[in-house]
Amino acid sequence: MLWGEPLGRLGLLTRLSEAICGMQPGWPPDEYWVERRPPGDLTTSWIANLFPPADDFRASLRALFDRWLGEPARARGYARWGFKEVRLGAAEGVLLRWLYPSAQLVVNSRNPIDAYRSVKGAAKDWRLYARWPDRRVDCVVSFARHWDSLASSWGHAPPGLAPFVVRYEELTAGGHLAQLASRLGLSLDPAPALAMRVGETGRPAALSVLEGILLRRETRSGRRVMGYS
Repeated sequence: MLWGEPLGRLGLLTRLSEAICGMQPGWPPDEYWVERRPPGDLTTSWIANLFPPADDFRASLRALFDRWLGEPARARGYARWGFKEVRLGAAEGVLLRWLYPSAQLVVNSRNPIDAYRSVKGAAKDWRLYARWPDRRVDCVVSFARHWDSLASSWGHAPPGLAPFVVRYEELTAGGHLAQLASRLGLSLDPAPALAMRVGETGRPAALSVLEGILLRRETRSGRRVMGYS
């Protein structure tokens, strides 16, 4: 079962990744973790910097996603689950890999010009957020910078992250489906998948000359990473 942008604009995973990135080699110091303290009675110990076990911290975050996204999927008969998002970059990917070492990450990019035309045609009031309430996507520049920051981030992803990267244009033309099926351990039949139109968000909007210039200028880095001219 694939959930679609669960609580998307709230940016829960992004906020978690931003907070957890503060955990670096050397911090927290070893002596802060309770399991590194000498065994014995803690009632008279100095506890100004006494942290619960690191493994429990990780397990508690994983339990959040298991209960929130995993249990509802299993209750509906699905053995495997995942979710799609349009707000996640490599930082969130690092967090997901930490929580789920066996998880498969798929990065599906779309040409930013086509993506912008689609969004502009569907969201005419522009009440969109990369993260609510402080990161609003409400014009061509904010959209382009949002796209570029996400796409560019994968160019700096650590080697161990290893997502499967495929462009939307290639996927909808039938390319990479066999590799994707093999990577995910799924049996996929390309013909019915490509023939079925699940839905659409509206007609793509026309692009002005200025919008085209701004899109190309603000997405230069991300287009290079994703292989767009």
